[in-house]
Amino acid sequence: MSLERARRLVTFFDRYRSYVINYTVGYDLVKSYIEKRGGTEDRPEKWWEEFRALISYPRVPSELK
Repeated sequence: MSLERARRLVTFFDRYRSYVINYTVGYDLVKSYIEKRGGTEDRPEKWWEEFRALISYPRVPSELK
């Protein structure tokens, strides 16, 4: 990685702090939640059904475990 790119990343991390980890942690949490309900790569229709249901109602992260 170039020095300029590294500087931009550090600036981004400093500015957004914990928001940065939500990209991966949030993705993993939602993926696990949907897969536990049968939404898998071989069942994409179920994946989208569960995803729609998930975003249709407010939830806190602890409800996704």
